Amino acid sequence: MEPQLLKTLTDRLLAKSEARQINWEVYGKNQYGVEMSKSVVTIAKSTDTTGRTRYGLDVYNDAKEVVESAMVSVSSEELWRKLARVYDLARRISLKSDETIDQLLEELS
Repeated sequence: MEPQLLKTLTDRLLAKSEARQINWEVYGKNQYGVEMSKSVVTIAKSTDTTGRTRYGLDVYNDAKEVVESAMVSVSSEELWRKLARVYDLARRISLKSDETIDQLLEELS
């Protein structure tokens, strides 16, 4: 994926996720995705051979074919941090973490 396209896509995913305007779903182990009108975007977390965390972003067309893909390691620090935040939000949204914690706190009050 072209670096500027990856940055723009990451920034928009981050903004929409922070505003809770994206309905992320679990797509697999350590992988979350969101279906748009004619595409799907997934984000995944993995480790490289040295044990460092990296994030992968894939874009699928309406035929479910990968049309763009990127793997970002910590060497791209700013982008890596943003993707880490997108991943965390995708996880929290898809697992309904906030709602679960709120319900637990309500029951414990």
